[in-house]
Parts: sequence; C-alpha cells; structure tokens
Amino acid sequence: MSDRPDLEGQRLKHAGGQDPIYVVIDGILRWIPNLLIFERLFRDWNIQQIDLSNITGFNSANPNTGLYPLPSMTTLVRGGQPEVYLIDYRNILTNDRTLVKRWVPSPAFMDLYNFDWDDIANVRQIIIDAIPKGGPLA
Repeated sequence: MSDRPDLEGQRLKHAGGQDPIYVVIDGILRWIPNLLIFERLFRDWNIQQIDLSNITGFNSANPNTGLYPLPSMTTLVRGGQPEVYLIDYRNILTNDRTLVKRWVPSPAFMDLYNFDWDDIANVRQIIIDAIPKGGPLA
C-alpha cells in the first residue's frame, strides 16, 4: 500500500464495483461511511472509479468497508472569523479518534476537495475555540 498525494481531494470508488466512496485526505483513502457525511461536505456527486487496491486505506480483506473512516461528526464549520475548519480525527493512522478542527487554508483548498461553501455550519466562535486543533489540510 502507498500514499497518493497526487489524488488529494479526489472522491473515489474502487473500479471493482464495490460500494464504498472515499476521499483522499493526507494522501490516504478516507472512507465516507454514509451519505449524510457526503452531502454535508461536497458540492456534487462526481466520483472517479479507479483501482484502489494499492492505495493506503483500501480494505482488501473487506472491500465493502474502509480502514480509515471519517467521523460521523465530520462537517465544515466556521465561527465568528472567516476561517473554515473540517471536523476530523486527530490521527486516523494511529487510531487516535480525538475530534479536532483542521483548518482549510484557502478557497483553493475548498475547490481542491470540492467542498460545498453553502454547507458550512456557522457556529459561535466559543465552540470553534473549544475544539482541539489538528493539522491543517495540506
């Protein structure tokens, strides 16, 4: 298995026909475990089908589930400041499932991931400040 930073932000489905949909974050496949998460994050349903079998995060033992799911609380949030954050796990590779905010550094990153500007949850800044900080999307 290998990381694929060249696919960063892409939404993918395995060419073998399995159901899971993934997004590449930090070069690894992140399983989108339900449609609600997908609809909270993305502008459209454009999904590429490619062979995922050699990409970190593909579960060859059970292709109908992913190894590294997005949290059920995954969403885009903004407080009283212009910064947008993705709610994610601190480090899914080490199974550290502490929820953190990950800064989306620019509109170009919103476009790279095809994130939906209209679905950013506006919350009070005190809530944003209370969420631990994770690494930015890069």
